[in-house]
Amino acid sequence: MKMKDLDTKKSRLDEAIEEMWMDEESLNDFVKKDGLAPVLVRCGGGRFTCPAQDAKHFIRIITEHDEDYVRDVSRWDRQVVVPHSINCEGE
Repeated sequence: MKMKDLDTKKSRLDEAIEEMWMDEESLNDFVKKDGLAPVLVRCGGGRFTCPAQDAKHFIRIITEHDEDYVRDVSRWDRQVVVPHSINCEGE
């Protein structure tokens, strides 16, 4: 493997990581593009997905009393599938 190939692969990986993980500024930009797009929020007590426009609100609630912290926020590009349950139809 040539060093140039390694540099190219590394730069593509760096670009993908930069697009995936969000700081506050990139989250704001993402909300402007598509506020309903899902993001994954990972915190000390677990993780959850929510619309990008609501992420700051939930982060504020989580960190309000200094009992938990937010580890990171990332884009959630996978299609979210809700399993069908017969209980949903009242049967």
